[in-house]
Amino acid sequence: MPKGSTDVSPMVVSFLLMLIIGVIVAFIIWQVVSKSGPQKPAPAVTPPAAACGNGFLEGGEECDDGNTASGDGCSSACRIEGTSAPQLTS
Repeated sequence: MPKGSTDVSPMVVSFLLMLIIGVIVAFIIWQVVSKSGPQKPAPAVTPPAAACGNGFLEGGEECDDGNTASGDGCSSACRIEGTSAPQLTS
């Protein structure tokens, strides 16, 4: 062997290469996992507040015909109005 040169066995070179590759793979996996992170829970869905005239019978409403006009059988306060039955004549 010439003076000043070092003889590195092929086994040491293989070990160092495998160590470097392992570190690179671990770093890539860490990057992928840290970016996805834990899943955040979905935000809670709050139902809309009851509103007279939206077409849905909610809360204390007696009726809801989809509008807030009175005189059509369902008042603007969503109360049944004009409930007198028509008289039949013979």
